[in-house]
Amino acid sequence: MHSLLLHSTRVAALLVATLWALPLAGQPAAQERTRDGLVEISRGLVTIAAPTAMRLEADRLSQRVSELLPRLEADLRQPLTQPVAIALIFDPVPQALQSLNRAAQPWAAGFMLPLQRIGAIRMNRVTNYPFNSTEMVLVHEISHLLMHDKVGRNVPRWFDEAVATHEGRTRGARDLFLFTSAVVFRRTPSLAALDRGFNGSETAANTSYAVSFEFLSWAIRRHGEDFIPSVMDATQRYLRNGQNPFDSRTPFEAAWQDATGTPLELSEQQWRRSIYRLTRWLPVLLNSNWLWVSMAILAFAAFLVRRRQKLEQYQRWEEEEARDAVPINPWLEEPDDTVN
Repeated sequence: MHSLLLHSTRVAALLVATLWALPLAGQPAAQERTRDGLVEISRGLVTIAAPTAMRLEADRLSQRVSELLPRLEADLRQPLTQPVAIALIFDPVPQALQSLNRAAQPWAAGFMLPLQRIGAIRMNRVTNYPFNSTEMVLVHEISHLLMHDKVGRNVPRWFDEAVATHEGRTRGARDLFLFTSAVVFRRTPSLAALDRGFNGSETAANTSYAVSFEFLSWAIRRHGEDFIPSVMDATQRYLRNGQNPFDSRTPFEAAWQDATGTPLELSEQQWRRSIYRLTRWLPVLLNSNWLWVSMAILAFAAFLVRRRQKLEQYQRWEEEEARDAVPINPWLEEPDDTVN
């Protein structure tokens, strides 16, 4: 009996100590250490590393990722099960991060190395397209990692990038502008061509981001938000089974058809037809005299409005002067021209 009581007391004491160790806000307790001129702040399985001068930013992002991670895990139906480290890189790049900084194209705002479970955010590029903030890059890169944990590299790059962008934000004016610029004067890039664009120049990558995001947004409007995890679940299932009901297709293509009821190539054709209906008149307007005629009409209308406003102002001034004028003394042969 005495040994049982002692054991129960120890268990209770351990439980109390564990509860006290938990943060009040429900976030994982932060662990911090400094080495090689870097501060490393860990919460749960995520570590944010940064130069010591950026400690406050690293701590802020560490807290944010603890808040954002549960939503990403739910959206993608994939929990984070292994540690990941994300470095914040700022010019001049510290010696300890220079090798990592060379792992991606210089224009990239962030990148993830899923096999090494290491990522980076270039702090001086976090507003580069398709991002608007540091948090957006953070969500984007962790989304890449979760998708890789679930299906490896068995989804196309365009789908991987579009889903990660979608997790970070909603579609906006900048997306529409870049997409329109990409398709007005030339044929809309194929989905296969988009994958190559991500490894090219910054301009080519931006086009691939915009077009893939537009296609995914179109698919979401047709099939709903749940189709993204449904595609990933089906891809994972076909990978595990080693076969799919559409033997001539890749696991991803079979999963797309399984989740949407439409083959991927047919979805792409339907999307292209919808683009054509929206953009077929833009080249005519932009590449003809209609644009200049429209601009001339607008300019002339603006001139008439400004002229009318000036005439009305002059008329008001004349009326005010007439009301406030002092009668001229009839005894003066000439008006007083003295200027004070």
